[in-house]
Amino acid sequence: MTWNHRVIVHDDGTLGIYEVYYDEDGKPYMWTEDAFVIGDDADELMEELTRMVACIAEDWLEMNDLMNLPERDG
Repeated sequence: MTWNHRVIVHDDGTLGIYEVYYDEDGKPYMWTEDAFVIGDDADELMEELTRMVACIAEDWLEMNDLMNLPERDG
């Protein structure tokens, strides 16, 4: 089984980047339920991906710290 990331166009015209899996004949047969990135056009997809790549250079958060944050109202 092979897979890659692909842009899928929704009925309303929005775009999403999904993992798409292919059968032995190279035809798509399965994809992730939720998109990794969603946008109204290719420019929005690129802007979001640029922000995602940039976050690697930022300070990283620890999951344990996040899980222990006090609950907030609202």
